[in-house]
Amino acid sequence: MFSQSSAFSHLTATAASGKPVVFALKHTCVNARISGNLARVEVEQQFENPLSETLEAVYVFPLPADAAVDEMELQIGDRIVRGRIQKREDARNTYRDAQRRGRTASLLEQERENIFTYSIANIPPGESVRVRLQYSNCLKFDGGDYEFVLPTTIGPRFIPSSDDEDADRIVPPTVPAPDIDADLLEIHLEIEAGVPLQSVRSQSHRIQLEFEGDRLQVRLDGSDRIPNKDFILHYRVSGKTTRSAVLTHSDERGSHFAAYLIPALTYAETEILPKDIVFLIDTSGSQQGKPLDQCKALLRRFVTGLNPDDTFSLIDFNNSVGYLAADPLPNTAENRANALAYIDRLYAEGGTYLLNGVRAVLDFPEPDDGRLRSIVLLTDGYIGNEREVLTEVQRFLKPSHRLYSFGAGSSVNRFLLDRIAETGRGYSQVVRHDEPIDAVAQQFFDRVNSPVLTDIDVTWNGAGNPPTIYPNPLPDLFAAQPLVLFGHAENRGSGRLTISGRQADGTRYEETLSVEFTENNNPAIAQLWGRACLKALANQTFELTQQTLVKEMTQTALEYRLLSPYTAFVAVEEDRSQVVDVSGGVSAAVPLFLPDGMALDTSMSLGGRKCSPSSSPPSPRSTPRPVSPSRSLRSAKVSPGRSRKRYVAASRRHPASFTDDWVTDLRERGALGRSKSVVKLMVSSEATSLQTAMSNPGLEIEVGRIAGFELNTLEHHRTLAKLEQSLCALQYFPKLGTFRLIFGLIVRDGKVRTVVCRRSTVDYLFRSGDLQRLPEIKEVVEQVLLSWTLPPYFCGEISIELNFRA
Repeated sequence: MFSQSSAFSHLTATAASGKPVVFALKHTCVNARISGNLARVEVEQQFENPLSETLEAVYVFPLPADAAVDEMELQIGDRIVRGRIQKREDARNTYRDAQRRGRTASLLEQERENIFTYSIANIPPGESVRVRLQYSNCLKFDGGDYEFVLPTTIGPRFIPSSDDEDADRIVPPTVPAPDIDADLLEIHLEIEAGVPLQSVRSQSHRIQLEFEGDRLQVRLDGSDRIPNKDFILHYRVSGKTTRSAVLTHSDERGSHFAAYLIPALTYAETEILPKDIVFLIDTSGSQQGKPLDQCKALLRRFVTGLNPDDTFSLIDFNNSVGYLAADPLPNTAENRANALAYIDRLYAEGGTYLLNGVRAVLDFPEPDDGRLRSIVLLTDGYIGNEREVLTEVQRFLKPSHRLYSFGAGSSVNRFLLDRIAETGRGYSQVVRHDEPIDAVAQQFFDRVNSPVLTDIDVTWNGAGNPPTIYPNPLPDLFAAQPLVLFGHAENRGSGRLTISGRQADGTRYEETLSVEFTENNNPAIAQLWGRACLKALANQTFELTQQTLVKEMTQTALEYRLLSPYTAFVAVEEDRSQVVDVSGGVSAAVPLFLPDGMALDTSMSLGGRKCSPSSSPPSPRSTPRPVSPSRSLRSAKVSPGRSRKRYVAASRRHPASFTDDWVTDLRERGALGRSKSVVKLMVSSEATSLQTAMSNPGLEIEVGRIAGFELNTLEHHRTLAKLEQSLCALQYFPKLGTFRLIFGLIVRDGKVRTVVCRRSTVDYLFRSGDLQRLPEIKEVVEQVLLSWTLPPYFCGEISIELNFRA
């Protein structure tokens, strides 16, 4: 990944791009104070210049996606410079000016909701500086547990399009973590729960606990201080969980509140309705090893835990989109067995073309009986085009659908997983690659089977204008899931919030909370409202960055002193005695550690790669077996071009169940048409009987690249599936070797009029005499292609590549 640089010391390297990489980050110290479900966090990082030249360190790092960053400081020796919030371009100009003048300066920018960049200019040789930021965020409450998460590294992002101008700013260089213990990370949490704690645990790190009454001190153990995985802490309070709370804060900006409510919902098992579930699993290269193993284990548990009346299907994606079946399948023992066999044969390769996977699942046929559909996504989320994916879900997910997301790994893209589930009115969950899955799967079934509170509405009864409340629109709620609201009112008049909704049995749910605005010292409430406002505005810019919305986001961020895509913090040391010689200075990236459990070769192949629309994706993969010839929809190879969908199919082999009258049977399956060439070819094979031929399959036929026939509708998907079904019925050709045939087709009014074999390429043959057998195979395939029926409106030329493997 890196090569040693002779110009620098052993603490430097050179990235593949040629840009210097300097190991300048010496230590990270995190202090957090948690009260209820709110956290106030300070992150201090020490950077040191190991060079003999002046250094600009550029450090890309993660924070929680909901972090409201409102403070930044630069410390040089004993002097502390508080950062100023400015418009992003103004802050950059301030920073560049200070850099030119030899001043030490720091710039903090937001690249994504969960990815940020420090630029620290003019660090003198051999000296160090410290930068500190502070943020507030809201802890996740799930299943009775509070969850605190601190990401420490960023997995390499796959950039599937060439129009991501900030690709280099979201994919920092990564290096393997050291094999020995290193004191690189310090974490200290103070939890003030107000009541005794029942349990505290971390599945990610070894921790030390010190109780002081109702207050708990949590520290990272000295043997687990490498920043290569998310720090995850769960704790549960004793006694009955508080079901509602309201916190307020008032200042010159108005009155703010945070309302927290867990509706008391009950349901009977008789209310569980049959559902349709489509599982969408990421099999790209970044999932290689433990993450994919965990996703497959989850998938097996999901399939075996379905209710008897449920229907289901499975789609997998990387460069290809593969289907278990063309339509939803009944939950029978046979279909479950076929699905489990399909899952067993999944493997990781290629790029994370999540957008194509999402499009495939959104286009998947609906159940015939109109039952509600749940979509379950399993991925690490290592992509750079989150905006495109979220826009697709926002635009095309049907109101009757729910989307759930699961991430497997030590440092997944939580922002994408959370936001896509929010957009899909579902929920998200991250499972470490080494974490037991039974509880996770059971919780999924408990929630997907239980009714949700839908059509939620909030009304205000009080003095003055109604407050502005986020999130908007309000999400659906599952049992034991809290509703968290952030509100802002221009006056301090008290009032009452009434939350209402529709339960599963159609009855109306309603609860009222009292809101009393006082001079409470809860500034985090105002900051979290500001962050929620920015999030709501950002959701409106997924399709088009509108000038008015950008202006409103900028104004909100400046008013609440918040980091955003359009604002930044800048701090400049103006002491004239601290001017640095900038001649011969070096600008270098600071590397992060590769996420724990992620394969090194995966990082090398994916990190920072940008695929232009014209670039060719890897070769089509071999794919697992579908359920049956009558229902199979072939795996589809995705081309990263500009068209919405452009596929190259990869065939799968069907189980054989031919009758004794095998020629008639093949003809009825659509494989032979009226040609007798197949009879000649199969009779002349090495098989001496039908039984031998059926028990000893020969060539595997795989559809490669297709040009001229866009798979942009479900009808086109099924048209291609019929062709692949016919081709797969010919898999019992004799084992000749490995070769490729490319055919040209002329189609008029949906009928193939002409078929020509344009080119043949032979990799190897088992016997030299087998070369004479190729014309027979060409003739048979030409007859199959001539019998292929396309939509009646289709006219044009098609080029299709077929790969034959022994």
